[in-house]
Amino acid sequence: MTFLAMGLCMILGACGNSYYSGPKSDHFDGKRFHAPEPIEKKNWLAVARWRFTAEREKWPEWVEITPDKPPARVQGTALRAVFVNHATILLQTRGLNILTDPIWSERCSPFSFMGPKRVHAPGIVFEDLPKIDLVLISHAHYDHLDLPTVKRLVARDNPLFVVPLGVDTILRKAVPDARITTLDWHQAHSFNQGLTIHAEPTQHWSARKPWDNGQSLWASYVLEFPEDKLYFSGDTGYASGAIFKEIGKKYGPIRFAMIGIGAYRPRWFMQPSHIDPSEAVKIFQDIGAQHAIPMHFGTFPLSDEGRDEQVTDLNAALEKAGIPHEKFRALQAGKSWYEPE
Repeated sequence: MTFLAMGLCMILGACGNSYYSGPKSDHFDGKRFHAPEPIEKKNWLAVARWRFTAEREKWPEWVEITPDKPPARVQGTALRAVFVNHATILLQTRGLNILTDPIWSERCSPFSFMGPKRVHAPGIVFEDLPKIDLVLISHAHYDHLDLPTVKRLVARDNPLFVVPLGVDTILRKAVPDARITTLDWHQAHSFNQGLTIHAEPTQHWSARKPWDNGQSLWASYVLEFPEDKLYFSGDTGYASGAIFKEIGKKYGPIRFAMIGIGAYRPRWFMQPSHIDPSEAVKIFQDIGAQHAIPMHFGTFPLSDEGRDEQVTDLNAALEKAGIPHEKFRALQAGKSWYEPE
């Protein structure tokens, strides 16, 4: 594609979808995907307004952590969850090892030399990871779909990647040998006799380039076992809350949830597609979660709130809602949550 054609795509948005071709639906217009409730598109003027008026809290240059060394497997219905970083969590249960949105790269960016840089090491050294069976990818943003990490996982373990519509095209181009299952909202995949993976809506959007906004889908996931269910929120705004109440009605109660709390300031810019800690608590209640840990915080400085502010605001929201902190407990990277059988 010439630079002129690329420019026309960016200005006019007239190019077709390069990631997905399929029938129209209530969230796909034949060219682009749309959130369950309308999100006002932020143009470059809005982005410039944010960047030039930002009152950004300073993050630390580096935070020392102690990485976890997980066991090879966790058997039975016991559940072990390690907060690795950002939206990356290692789940171990029923002899399965599951990763969410894995990123071990230094930056969440299309470039290795610029873009948001991590302020702590991953909570598990990559070489200490047990063999990974399953990877959930929520959407195509660089802080959730990190292709260098995907390549390492495919080369080492060849796990199954479960991704939303269109994300499979991005993966296959970069990693042709990857094993991939693709889901639309409300579709499911039976991983084995004991686990069914359900893709559900989130109030978000996706892009990897200036001209491909909405060309791939985004999703949350419910992991359904015979005895219980787990929930991974991916990125989302709250809007009316209808999608979360529906998830609670359809699947609740949820044994364990992973819910984002970061990248929420300024609210005028972030609210349509990123929840704040008080909205994370609402989701916890809406889905009937019994326990949860927050994610999408503390690793990459992506917005204006301070690093410590993210957890402070979560704890304040829990107190206001009358929910004990141990029910929705923030973990430092490298720390684990464990519940026996």
